[in-house]
Amino acid sequence: MALHDSFDYWSLIATFVVLVLVLILVLAQPPLSRTLALLLGVAVFAAGMSINIREGIPSYNRLLGVYIGIFGLAEMTSEGWNLVSAALVVIGSISVLELAYERVTGRSADIV
Repeated sequence: MALHDSFDYWSLIATFVVLVLVLILVLAQPPLSRTLALLLGVAVFAAGMSINIREGIPSYNRLLGVYIGIFGLAEMTSEGWNLVSAALVVIGSISVLELAYERVTGRSADIV
C-alpha cells in the first residue's frame, strides 16, 4: 500500500489542526472547559488524519460539526455568551439534528 493511499489533502489539514490544538493546550493553559473541548478536538481531528480511519467513521463530517458545537458550549461556560459562541452552538445543534436524521431514516441529509 502506497503512502498516497492512506493520506490526502484532508490528512494534512487535520494534522495541522491537531498540532495547533496541542500547541494551544501547552502554551495557553486554558480553563478546564476549554481544555476538555480542545482535547476532544485533538481526538476528532487525529481520527481524520488517515483516510482508512476517517472512512471507517460514519458521518465524520457531521461529527466535526458536533465538535464545533461542543467547543461553542465550552466558550460559553468560560467566557459567557457572545455572538461567536452562539453561532458555534447553532452549527453544532444543526449537525446533531442531521446526524440524528441520518440514523433514524437511514438517508443522508445532504442535498446532492
